[in-house]
Amino acid sequence: AAQLQQKLTETGAVFNEADSRLDNAVTHYTAAATSAGELAQQAQKQREGVDRNSPYYKTFDDLMLIVNPAVYKLGQAEANQLRATINGSQAISLLGQQRMIETLQPILAAAKLEMPGALNQPSLPTDVQRTTEKANSTYDEAAKLYLEVTETPQELSAKNAARVGRIFSLYGKVMLARATGKTDEAQAFLTEATE
Repeated sequence: AAQLQQKLTETGAVFNEADSRLDNAVTHYTAAATSAGELAQQAQKQREGVDRNSPYYKTFDDLMLIVNPAVYKLGQAEANQLRATINGSQAISLLGQQRMIETLQPILAAAKLEMPGALNQPSLPTDVQRTTEKANSTYDEAAKLYLEVTETPQELSAKNAARVGRIFSLYGKVMLARATGKTDEAQAFLTEATE
């Protein structure tokens, strides 16, 4: 029990570190998307009145593709997707601990033994729910950003990547719902992902 608790503590620290770094990545991608949007608007204004046959017009077109905020939104969505996957994995890990304790309780009670203190974690159900909600919320944010990228007016390779990313985001919710015993929700997410 002590060895298991040590491993759980170490794993929890790794989950938290990854979550923190991905949170920073999301923040930086958000700032980059905002800055790119402002620069794209400036380039659009400067392009107005420039002759379409002028090499400057083509340069502005190229600049607007490079600073397209959708590219940075895609990065933001991907960071959210990875963060949601990590949160979902953590929720499933916590759920595994909870089920192990629920399995051990009647066995230990029948043997008239106490639950080892290292395994007795009354906050586990709350932690499972909190982490599951966090994962689902982050999957939703990723799906929303992927959808915004797919609706970008320009034809970008990022649009196809966003379509695929949105499918994986929905499928992540399917897997999490299945793991937590919410089969109806899992089926609804799977239907949406398939569509």
